[in-house]
Amino acid sequence: MPDHPYPLARAAGLFLLVVGSALVAGALHWRWRVGLLAGGAAIATLVTAVATPALVSGLGRPSHLQLIALCAAVLLQAVLLPLSLYATRRRDWSARWLTVLFVVGLHFLPMAVAFGPVVLVLGLAIMLNAGIGLWKPSAIDLRHSWMADGLLKLAAGIVMVLGVA
Repeated sequence: MPDHPYPLARAAGLFLLVVGSALVAGALHWRWRVGLLAGGAAIATLVTAVATPALVSGLGRPSHLQLIALCAAVLLQAVLLPLSLYATRRRDWSARWLTVLFVVGLHFLPMAVAFGPVVLVLGLAIMLNAGIGLWKPSAIDLRHSWMADGLLKLAAGIVMVLGVA
């Protein structure tokens, strides 16, 4: 049996499940959204680090290109997040959060090389969700954009963990 084309996809899916759950919880408990998101990201990192060996067992090894794409995506986000916050420093907090969500979606595009087409579709959907809020800020409550972002991550996470795509 040949190696899976995206051996890290299940581990990434688990990460998305936890972060998506934290975003949904933050949308439902708006006051604690930042703490829930930060806690969710920390838990997702820990759980994924512990579970990755079991999730990728028997799927093969990621290629050098996949590892480079993953590192480039993380670096892209690390550079763009502070720049986007600086660029939106005079805008309201809603625009700043939507810009952060957009950058997160953008960093998924190169991650698709490592994790597969589900992540490409996820990144585009997240960017569209955030872009609509940025384009028509008075039309959409940030909580709805936040919830949609979380639900998109949950859906992609389920597909990836189950290995459906």
